[in-house]
Amino acid sequence: MKFLILAALAYTAYGAKSAVGVCLATQVSDNADKIERMADLYASKPVLDQAMADMKKNLDLQLMQMQQRYDMFKKNLDAKIAKKALKTDLPDISKLNPGGAIFTQWGKYRCPKTSKIIYTGWIGGAYYQHRGSGHEFICMADVPTYGSHNNGNQDAALMYTCEMENSGLQQNDYKNMHDREPACCVCMVDKRDKVIMIPGRFSCYDGWTLEYKGYLMANHYSHNHTSSWICMSDKPEKHPQSNNGNQNGGLMYPVELNSGCYGNHPGCGACPNPRVPKKGQGAKGRDTFNGKWVDCLRYKNNRELSCAICTK
Repeated sequence: MKFLILAALAYTAYGAKSAVGVCLATQVSDNADKIERMADLYASKPVLDQAMADMKKNLDLQLMQMQQRYDMFKKNLDAKIAKKALKTDLPDISKLNPGGAIFTQWGKYRCPKTSKIIYTGWIGGAYYQHRGSGHEFICMADVPTYGSHNNGNQDAALMYTCEMENSGLQQNDYKNMHDREPACCVCMVDKRDKVIMIPGRFSCYDGWTLEYKGYLMANHYSHNHTSSWICMSDKPEKHPQSNNGNQNGGLMYPVELNSGCYGNHPGCGACPNPRVPKKGQGAKGRDTFNGKWVDCLRYKNNRELSCAICTK
């Protein structure tokens, strides 16, 4: 009996030893596989490095090609602008009918169909916080020609590119122009030798031709620099070389009425008599709006003001 127990214990010990051996063999095999995979990985590292280098080279080539295409596009665009802007001389007067008038269309790069273009440009003005320099907005020709000049910085009278601030005017054409530099063009009409900007209206009076309509714009009331009141097109276009950033050079804001209405103040509730026609329905305190006769329109406090450029 004692012999049998010893034999059983010896067999059990032998079996346990065999199990440990099997486990150790399995671990060695797994580690060998891992070592082999790591060896393969390190062996392929030069291949990966070369692939990364080839990818970078390809990306650099694509970037260079994109830059070349952009430079060519900009060069062609500049050439087109310069070619168009070189038309800065007045039309041949002998080919026009007697009479004529000139006006600036603010916010457009082309004149209305009712007129002929003289030149295209960008809007220049004084810096919004400067007290000096000219106070009017002007349409600068796209391509300048210089006379006597000094390339040094004298800081005398200073001209800045002007950009639009929508300042609450939610019309999409104005919202999209926020911080953009608008275009401008100077236009000429023949036959009609009178031109007027009518503030507060989108249409002209009878007998006048509407060249374009828009909204009044000027400098912000709190800025140090005053400006003229201009009629910006109701569908303004940015200059082809407009910068989308916020440069804050010359600034133009929509104009709204702030009259402090009281009593029969003419800017609030009174009909514009005697500025209405003396004959016809206009003499009865009525006016045309979108082609229909309506009661004479009143000015509303805090509303943005419209304008119209009319010739006759």
